[in-house]
Amino acid sequence: MTFATLTALSYLIYFERHVRSSAARLFVVVTVNRSSATRRIRLLRRVVRRTSRRILALAVVSVVFVVSWYPLHVLTAVDPGFRQPFKV
Repeated sequence: MTFATLTALSYLIYFERHVRSSAARLFVVVTVNRSSATRRIRLLRRVVRRTSRRILALAVVSVVFVVSWYPLHVLTAVDPGFRQPFKV
């Protein structure tokens, strides 16, 4: 579970960087062609902003999941016979 969570979070960081770098390359291509470049740039910025928000939301959900369920996972892995008191 630890490996899967770390892999997912690292992929989210990688994906966010990839989106931003791709957008930077697209901005260069769009600005070379001056006809309707402003409209295309606004559209690209909106797409990048929405994608970044979705990546951030997924990262927050992943962190909340880890904070909420990881202690139970560790307790289950450490104490497979469930000998710990109920309050733990």
